[in-house]
Amino acid sequence: MRVAAIGADRGTVKIIELSNGGQVGKATEVKVEDTDSAITSLDFGKDPELLVVSTQNSHVWVLNWTTGASRPAVGQHATTYRTTFSADGSHIAAASADGVLRVWSIENLNRPFVLRGHKELIYSLQFTPDGQTLVSASADRTIRIWSMDSALHPQLGGSLPQESNTGARESSVPKDESEVARAVSRDGYTAVAYNGSPTHLALFGPGSNEVPITRWGGG
Repeated sequence: MRVAAIGADRGTVKIIELSNGGQVGKATEVKVEDTDSAITSLDFGKDPELLVVSTQNSHVWVLNWTTGASRPAVGQHATTYRTTFSADGSHIAAASADGVLRVWSIENLNRPFVLRGHKELIYSLQFTPDGQTLVSASADRTIRIWSMDSALHPQLGGSLPQESNTGARESSVPKDESEVARAVSRDGYTAVAYNGSPTHLALFGPGSNEVPITRWGGG
């Protein structure tokens, strides 16, 4: 069964069944928490029965929408603008109004890995398909490219971004009029954030000058 999820008011997620032809079927409401707080973000995991959900009152949850069971992710202290699962479903991440990224192992939601570097709210983030990198875009007009090995295992080198571009590092990716920020990693990958475009974030490989290897937000 194919489904879509829509965030609603009062801490509720609406699950809508979709037919193979794209027709809308039955809709079911699932309560995430007993408050009137609106849903601010949600994302399906590799397990299609799981959603990571954030609410306006600074809470993050992992929800099994088939059973209604939810588990809170401890340690979120600011309104979350975007949540996401890693591709393998092993981690969730939250982008917050306080400029801090928090990452949790799905097996241990009691302790987040805290990634600091942005100076203003973070409005977008995404794991790369291999789960080894987390890309974040902020209102401070920077993108940061985070190595998950370093972020989750500080003893390997600290939870610092590979690069936050300030114009010192060149990229062969052409500029776009809707671009608001870009970052270039040490190994030549370029991440670009856009405003007013169907694609809000794109990742280009070292040799992919005009065609991104992955993009988020459509387009």
